[in-house]
Amino acid sequence: MPQNPTILLRSSWAFGNIGDIAITPGMLRLIEQHIPGARIILHPANSHELIQTYLSDRFPDVELVQGNLGQLGQPMTPALKQAFEESDLYLHASGPTIAHGHQPYDGPVLTKGWRAYDWNSSMGPLLAFYVARDMGLPFGGYGLGVNFMATPSNLVFKSILDDAAFFYTRETDSMNYCRESGINPPLLDFVPDCTFAFDMRDEAGADRLMEEFDLEEGKFLAVLLRSSALAFTTEEREAKHCYQLRELIKHWIDRTGMPVFLCPETRKDVEPTGRLLQEPLPTKYKSMVKYHDRFWMPCLATSMYQRAHSMLSMDHHSAIMSLSVGTPTLHPRDPMAGRKGQIFPDLDLGDWLFDINNTVTSDIQPALDDLIDNPQHARDRVSKAMSKVNQLQADAMKVVRDVAMNKTATVNA
Repeated sequence: MPQNPTILLRSSWAFGNIGDIAITPGMLRLIEQHIPGARIILHPANSHELIQTYLSDRFPDVELVQGNLGQLGQPMTPALKQAFEESDLYLHASGPTIAHGHQPYDGPVLTKGWRAYDWNSSMGPLLAFYVARDMGLPFGGYGLGVNFMATPSNLVFKSILDDAAFFYTRETDSMNYCRESGINPPLLDFVPDCTFAFDMRDEAGADRLMEEFDLEEGKFLAVLLRSSALAFTTEEREAKHCYQLRELIKHWIDRTGMPVFLCPETRKDVEPTGRLLQEPLPTKYKSMVKYHDRFWMPCLATSMYQRAHSMLSMDHHSAIMSLSVGTPTLHPRDPMAGRKGQIFPDLDLGDWLFDINNTVTSDIQPALDDLIDNPQHARDRVSKAMSKVNQLQADAMKVVRDVAMNKTATVNA
C-alpha cells in the first residue's frame, strides 16, 4: 500500500475561461488537503504554456506530462505511458461534460455540429479511462456533468463507466440521469464541482480595480453575461437575456444607489458585455455601471467577487466562485449550458436559480430585492451552503484517497 500515492490528474481544459482555469487548482487543493504527500502528475487537456506558469507558485511540486494517448494511429507518448505506469489512480477532474447529442429548446435531438459533439469529441473525455483500464489502473471521475447520451453512445459510456472505481457527477440531475441510463459503477454519487475549492487570490490587483472604478467593498453588484459568442444561445435569445439584465441593473441602482460592476467569465464575452449591457442604458444609469473591459484570471475575479455586495451571474463557474467566498449570487442561466445549474437546488439555493429563457424581469426582481433588504440572511444561507459543499467534498475525497492508497477499484460505498 503506497503511503504517498501517485495520482495522474486529467484537467486544465482551456485558458480563455476563468471557470476552466480555476478547476485545476481547485482539484489540486482538494488533493493537498485530503491526501497530503500525494505525488500529482497533471496531464493537461490544453497544452498552453501559461498553465504551468499559473500553477507553479501555488503548487510548485505538481509535475506536468504532455502527450498523446494513442489516438489517430499514433502510439502513446513514452512520457505519458510512464506516468500511467507509475500512478496509483487516474483521476478526471470536474469540467468537460459527458455527452453525445444535444436537446435544444423546442427542437429535435442534435447529433452533429459543435453543440451536439461529434463522435470523436464525445468519446475524448473517456479515452484515458480505456487506457487506464487496459493498464490495470483504477480510474474515477470527480464532479463531471452528464448531459445527454444519444444512442449508441449510451452503450459505449456504460461499458467504461461501469468499470470506474467511482464516478461523481457535479450535481444530482446528472447523477439521476446516469442511473436512469443504467450506468452502474461501484460508487455513483455527486460532489460539487472542484472549483468550489479554488483558493488563489489577487488582493493587490483587486485593490487597484476598486480604486480604478471607484468601488467600495460591499457596495456594488457584480454582473456577468453569457452571450451568443459562446454558441450556447441564439442572438434572438441573447437580446431577451440582455434586456432582462439591463432592467435588473436599473432596478438595483434605483433601489440602492450603488454601482454595478460588469465583468467577464470568458475572453469572448468581454466585448459583448459592454456593447449589450452598458451601452444601451439611459445616461442616468450608464455612469453608475462600471465596465471591466479586459479578460482576467480567476484569482483576481474571485478577489473582486468577495468584495461585492451580491452577484448576478449567467455563467456557472463565476457563480460558484462567488458563493465560495460568501457572496450571495443569483444565477439566471440558459439551460442550454447543461444540467450543472442543478447544484443550486442541491445546496438549498434553488430560489436563486432561474431559467432565463422562461422568465421575465419581475420573476427575478423579488430575489434581488431580498438580497438588498436582507443581506445578512442571504450571507448566512451562503455560509450554510458552503458547509454542505465542504462536507460533500471531504466525503468524496476520502473515497479518492482510499482508492489511491489501495490501488484498487473496490470502494466502501
